[in-house]
Amino acid sequence: MPILEARYSREFQTDLRRLARKHPKLARELENLLLEELLVSGTVSEEYFPHILNKPGGTYNGCMEFHLREDVLVLYSPPNPTRSVTMRRICTHAELATSRFSPDWPD
Repeated sequence: MPILEARYSREFQTDLRRLARKHPKLARELENLLLEELLVSGTVSEEYFPHILNKPGGTYNGCMEFHLREDVLVLYSPPNPTRSVTMRRICTHAELATSRFSPDWPD
């Protein structure tokens, strides 16, 4: 049962819709992972390789990232004192590196 509140950025909502159009099962897996792990403990299991982003000058420095699949990254702000987690983006490595996000999920 979730103990943290999820907040969703507009970008995350758009990213989730574009992922669901191309990979509906993967989008459902992400939704379940959020409810069963992230919103319960504030993180995901090590199999998703959760880590903080700290690239100098990076747009999402300080955010957490985990790998839903090899090239499907989920970015979120870690839990804050108000017990909420803000979901920021779902993207590929190339999108994260360039800050160029396609309206459709890349092939």
